[in-house]
Amino acid sequence: MAQTASREGNVLRTPSFGPAKTEVRPVEIMYSMVGRQVHGGTLKAGQGVLAAGCPLKKDSSTNLLVVDNPGSASTRGFLLMGVDTGSSNTDPGHTCNIVTAGAVKCSVIKAANGPADFHANGIAGLNGRVDAAADNGNGVFYF
Repeated sequence: MAQTASREGNVLRTPSFGPAKTEVRPVEIMYSMVGRQVHGGTLKAGQGVLAAGCPLKKDSSTNLLVVDNPGSASTRGFLLMGVDTGSSNTDPGHTCNIVTAGAVKCSVIKAANGPADFHANGIAGLNGRVDAAADNGNGVFYF
């Protein structure tokens, strides 16, 4: 019985009311836990599904976190776990965890043209460096 309960298709979800949310599977973005700093924050609603590894910045008008462009000087960290923020700006904000220091796998950082774009541009606001040979050649961003 314990084996079948561990499979996703055999789990009964509790009924709830409200709009359907997209389930976001957990992805490990950390290469190492040494020197890791994680802070809490609130994501601005209406951004859709955000995957783990999205660069985040503070919105100047609301002080809520929004997705940032790679290479931006305003980047403050990376989303630790994926979340569905909904499609409407009227939804309440969603709490999240942000990695603000540590070693993050380049293969999971969400950049405009994939990890190659991140290798080229880096993240200026975090003052880090990329070790392209680490993580079996996928690269690691230390900041």
